[in-house]
Amino acid sequence: MKVNKFYLALIAILFVACIIFAFYRKFNDQSSCPEPVLANFKAGKTYGHPYQVIVKPWNGRHNVYAIFMLPVEQKAGKNLLVTIKGGRTYCGRAWRVGTEYEGIQAKPGYYLIKAGLKTRTSSLLIARGFIKQLKDPHNWNLV
Repeated sequence: MKVNKFYLALIAILFVACIIFAFYRKFNDQSSCPEPVLANFKAGKTYGHPYQVIVKPWNGRHNVYAIFMLPVEQKAGKNLLVTIKGGRTYCGRAWRVGTEYEGIQAKPGYYLIKAGLKTRTSSLLIARGFIKQLKDPHNWNLV
């Protein structure tokens, strides 16, 4: 009987390891940035740092985001680039939210852009100990 329990435990451990490996590979594939976005970032074609960064993934989906305030005459990019220690970059999407969003009022002549990371990406970064870097507005860029 002991031999059977040993083999069952070994199979269970291998199964869990395979699932973790597959999830990790999927995470790395989803969080990488397209080459044109990286090229624009390296060329300095960014819209600056955010007005405010919100990092609260425990409140549900789409709760890791930044609010950018841009002049009305400036058309914004649709990509977010977050740089974490070691030069690793993660991409997200951005969309226009108007002149007022969740208590943040845009200055006259400005509008607000909300740019967020996937909850899965941000949760894994927090689990790896990068929450301070996620909260730092200097690590967020609109491209």
